[in-house]
Amino acid sequence: MTDPHVLWLDHVVVLVSNLAAAEASFERAGFILGRRGAHAALGTRNRLVMLEGAYLELLAVDVPTAGNERYRELLDEHGGAVGVALHSVDLVTTAAALDARGIAHGPPASVARPIDTGISPSVAQFRLLTIDARLTPGSFAFYCEHRTPALVWETHAAHRNGATRVTALAAPPAVRAGLSQLGDIETARTAGTRAEQIALRDEAAKGSPWTIGFAASNELIYEDEVLPARLAMLPRARERPGQSQ
Repeated sequence: MTDPHVLWLDHVVVLVSNLAAAEASFERAGFILGRRGAHAALGTRNRLVMLEGAYLELLAVDVPTAGNERYRELLDEHGGAVGVALHSVDLVTTAAALDARGIAHGPPASVARPIDTGISPSVAQFRLLTIDARLTPGSFAFYCEHRTPALVWETHAAHRNGATRVTALAAPPAVRAGLSQLGDIETARTAGTRAEQIALRDEAAKGSPWTIGFAASNELIYEDEVLPARLAMLPRARERPGQSQ
């Protein structure tokens, strides 16, 4: 996962104003959620939905800080699935590549959150590189370097709705155009336990949260007023368990 011309999707961030309500909403949609986490330095809390490839992060602001200002701005607008984390194996190399292309970004920032593995307390560590917000209006994008991947990439759950992996994101055209400056959106792939191609579409209305498409064993379109996001789960018509399309 070092090709600078490929967009490697690490996870999709779903901004929520009420984490408990969002958890209940996702559980009603048939997802199994991981343990709660907190980023003390950022003043945020989260809950993950693990899948075979990219995962989903439900993210809420706990305490206003300079580090979560952008999140609060977007929550005031609409919240929902509006953030994309791209995978990086080395943020220094990634930053140099962005500089060479004239793409503005913030400095690398270290983030940590405690994790209860059930055996002993551990701390998941990341480094983040935020992309200039002007590149993805009404949204945000950043690169994520996992320093302790084994603590985050848990075995994906057998979700009750049959969802197995993210297969598509439909974002506003301006966001899709911005992401195209970071890499080839036509060959975007997930960066998790299975590197699968993902479709980045521009079907979402301007200013609205993204639509997330999943490979699933059943069919469901789910929308909830508590969680301003549209989750589209489509049957794997040409796929058998354990095989990719």
